[in-house]
Amino acid sequence: MNSNLAIEGTKSPHTVATSTRASVMQLTKAVGLSQDGGSRTLDERITYRREHIAEQYQLNVEAVLKHAINDSQNDIASHELDPDWWHHFQYMAEQIHSPKMQQLWGKILTIELAQPRSFGLKALEVLKRMNPRDAQLLLSAVSLSCSFEQDLSPVIITGWRTDPALGGIIAGRGEQLSLSNFQLPYSAVLTLRELGLVHAVELETGRLRPAPMRIQFKGKALQLTPKHSRFHLRYYRFTSSGQELIRLLQESSNSNYIASLSALAPKDANWA
Repeated sequence: MNSNLAIEGTKSPHTVATSTRASVMQLTKAVGLSQDGGSRTLDERITYRREHIAEQYQLNVEAVLKHAINDSQNDIASHELDPDWWHHFQYMAEQIHSPKMQQLWGKILTIELAQPRSFGLKALEVLKRMNPRDAQLLLSAVSLSCSFEQDLSPVIITGWRTDPALGGIIAGRGEQLSLSNFQLPYSAVLTLRELGLVHAVELETGRLRPAPMRIQFKGKALQLTPKHSRFHLRYYRFTSSGQELIRLLQESSNSNYIASLSALAPKDANWA
């Protein structure tokens, strides 16, 4: 899977394994406890810990701003940042320690400066709760996303069904795509739901007319023509926060998914 933004880092082959005890001792040092039972008082340890946290928070914000500088162009910013938005942004960005996630936060800032009100505070709260693995799941979801010609909101098509006809003489039928074949297992969908990126229930279209319908992927479009008016598509829809955050991920569409989708329902629809 290719992306302009690499989400997951890889461990160095030279990483040195440490014991759990050594790791805990390192953490105690970070909060001001002396490993040799030194004589720091409680007040001194509190001060040390607060200063250590403040220093780390400052470094985190600086890292985000450095990414924003690298992402930004010399275009004229369309507006000054809303002071309240900027205050909340700093408060949340200072708590982002992962370099990969800091890169995303820097990208948010550059987009917000160029295109006002691109990211609401709710979307920032969602992003703050995400880790690099969550971002990778969202990246996989983006690679499967598309939009219908009458509604530009991104969705992930999961399958189709038909209504019964002639009082049940003609039975309804349908089929579901296994998204796990395209790096989006159901556990990933549940995670995206819990984060508030995807709506909690699977949705479906109304009855589609037997007329050509454009389905737009990134860099490619499909044309669906139902053979009758009893045809429905089933899909997951991104929430408003999800729609805002997927703008950060310039991921190409999954060609295997598109090929599987266009092979669905040959007796009930034509794909082109």
